[in-house]
Amino acid sequence: YSQVYAAEAANADAWLPPVAIATGARPPITVWIEGDAEDNLYVLFGGNPEGTAIYATESQDGGDNWTLPELVAATYSDTLWPYGLRMHYGESGRLYATWVVLNRRAWGTTLYATTYDFTTRRWNDPVEVDHGIETGILGIQSPSLIEYDGDLFLMYDNGIPDQGVVRLIRRSSDGGRSWTEAIRPFSQHVGGNGPATFVIDSNHDLRVFFGQRTVGAVRDQIHGMWYSEWHSGTKSWGGVKYIVSGPLVQDIDSDKGFDPSLARSAVSQGNLLMIVWRTDPGNGANGAWYSYTELDAPFYALQALSTPEPVVRHAFPITATLALTTTDEERLAALGITPIAALPTVDQTHQPPQVRQLANPAMPLLIGLVPVGFLVTMVLYRHSRRRY
Repeated sequence: YSQVYAAEAANADAWLPPVAIATGARPPITVWIEGDAEDNLYVLFGGNPEGTAIYATESQDGGDNWTLPELVAATYSDTLWPYGLRMHYGESGRLYATWVVLNRRAWGTTLYATTYDFTTRRWNDPVEVDHGIETGILGIQSPSLIEYDGDLFLMYDNGIPDQGVVRLIRRSSDGGRSWTEAIRPFSQHVGGNGPATFVIDSNHDLRVFFGQRTVGAVRDQIHGMWYSEWHSGTKSWGGVKYIVSGPLVQDIDSDKGFDPSLARSAVSQGNLLMIVWRTDPGNGANGAWYSYTELDAPFYALQALSTPEPVVRHAFPITATLALTTTDEERLAALGITPIAALPTVDQTHQPPQVRQLANPAMPLLIGLVPVGFLVTMVLYRHSRRRY
């Protein structure tokens, strides 16, 4: 975990050195963090400290101290792994999480969702939302979620026999305890191109962005980054429009690949909508791409960010002095060897003992002094034997 003031986020040197907040994370890597304005931070990650599962750790002081990892949901198997983790702080104040469970073929077997209980400071038992169709491609993949007007939207991919990978969506009106039947809102689009991304502007309009391709013969398919708007009156998604589109370009040896995927979006000042994406890695890496537009929505003035305060670091020096005679020190100095080994200053962390011990950068140096001291002693001993 690392942190920085938002005003300094573009300065790499301003970020604090990363510290270990949990152990036992394992591939396939899945992790997410959410927080609030009260210095509460919540982290979920997939790991294997006590069996393959989703684990939770949290901080109530902006990241200075973290709880020990606690099991949230286990797979009870060495061949099933959680993946695709997403969290969302809803407009109701609820904290949500969703993920899928993969088998050894990286096929999504089950989709889960859960909420955080702020009273007990525990995650509730997860709800099984959907299952992969055995004869479908890839199973369940790429969940994403947002809370809007009292409903929780959960969008994900699922392989449908004879149709390929399609995008489905469900809604929950009771905080994720029960869900509507899955619907396919974009019937003319297929393909697994990473999670969709939702945004709400200052008009309180909801949009979703996603990478996919149109249905049809391969030579006629159009790949692109697409979006749709939610119509609250009819409780339905509108027509699909494109931000960028075109035929598939596979170019793994150069940078001309084209297959938009892994959408991310944000709204700034209420009406400036931004979207960023990449080309599907299987079709060639050609960097990150973005687009933006100004919406017909109220404009919010910029708010000044907090000014970074001087960071007071509590540090302690560690030194080790070798027991040498004056004559021996002079001889070592003549060889360019400093007899007093001053170790680097170590920042005092505030981690649990188990984590602090693992993350302590001074530990290897302290251990390293033992063979160094032994070696110097042997050299001096042999030197004195030669003299006499």
